[in-house]
Amino acid sequence: MRRDRTDEELTLTGRAMTALGSIFISVPVLGLLWLLLNYLLGELSIHVLVWAVAGLTVFTFLFPRAAPDLFAGLIDALFKIGR
Repeated sequence: MRRDRTDEELTLTGRAMTALGSIFISVPVLGLLWLLLNYLLGELSIHVLVWAVAGLTVFTFLFPRAAPDLFAGLIDALFKIGR
C-alpha cells in the first residue's frame, strides 16, 4: 500500500511559497551582513548582495527544511561579526 505525501513543503507550490517567504528574511539579513562587511573590508559590489539573495532563494526552494537552520546560522554570524 502506497501512502500519498501530504506534506505541503514537498509540493512545487509549497517550495515556491517557501522560497518567496525566504526573500523577506534573506534581504534584510544579507543586507546588514553586506553593509557590515563593506565597512570592514572595503567596497563590495552590490552584485555580491544580489547573487547571495538569489542563491539563498534557490537553496530554500531545493531544501525547504534546511533553510531555517541556514538563516539562523547567518544571523548568528552577523552578531558575532558585529561584536
